[in-house]
Amino acid sequence: MKSIFIFGLAVVDFIHFVEKLPQGGLKHLSLGAEVSGGGTGANAAVAVSRLGGQAILGSRLGDDLIAEIVLEGLRHESINTDYIQRTEKAMSPFSSVFVDKDGERQIVSFRGQGLTDQTEWLDDLPDVDMFLVDLRWPNGLERVLQVARQRGIPALIDGEVASHDASIWLASHLAFSKPGLQYLTGEENILTALKSLTSNHPSNWFCVTDGDRGVYRAIGGKIEHIPAFQVAAKNTLGAGDVWHGAFALRLAEGVDEDTAILFANAAAAIKCTRNTSRASFPTRKEVDEFLAKSSRQIS
Repeated sequence: MKSIFIFGLAVVDFIHFVEKLPQGGLKHLSLGAEVSGGGTGANAAVAVSRLGGQAILGSRLGDDLIAEIVLEGLRHESINTDYIQRTEKAMSPFSSVFVDKDGERQIVSFRGQGLTDQTEWLDDLPDVDMFLVDLRWPNGLERVLQVARQRGIPALIDGEVASHDASIWLASHLAFSKPGLQYLTGEENILTALKSLTSNHPSNWFCVTDGDRGVYRAIGGKIEHIPAFQVAAKNTLGAGDVWHGAFALRLAEGVDEDTAILFANAAAAIKCTRNTSRASFPTRKEVDEFLAKSSRQIS
């Protein structure tokens, strides 16, 4: 079993299912609701665990009810929470989420208040096969990537929220969302943006995930498109986090990046076909069967 240290956000999501995404100052009626663990880091950790890896999460929480809900959910998924930092009298992060009938989502996030910014504990990280880091805790970002670089362990950046922090280039692999890539480079066109990154940072591996349009990856100055699996989406919430967790796990298992992308695309597609959030993250068996069936249909 391969181990992944995930450094990122852990929250509780308060989810409303609505006919269409809210606009304006009116009152809106939800057609259904769900309370679920969420956050880019925590969701990726759950994805890793469901897919057969050992997930260790580094994050920060307060000492409130939200923190207890987060921790209970993570432990239920067999995730190591020993590296989650809690702060007395601090407020834990949470999000309000709206999901419409087409599976698109709108998120309002509270990032917490009074949470620790101490990072000394990052000097004593466990031995793992892979690091996965989001950009929500800048103080710790550089230290985690330094540890990965010193140990010669691959590190993946989840670039959902882009950063101009120079430390991101310490990562071996950077996987951006389309908005994250555009924000970082100032380029609207994906291909132009990727070419700019590969030209300026030739030692890094880059890709951008673009929802149901698939993934564009760049290596050695060459850009290729790997299509997404076409499915009827019911709920896209958390699909990107599943993608990053699945991709990181397969890299840790030693496969090449294109094989890892295909696996991650399948895991994210399965998640999108289900109308619940974290509870609908796929297992390894489900992804393997999905890929086997897709391969037979293509051939």
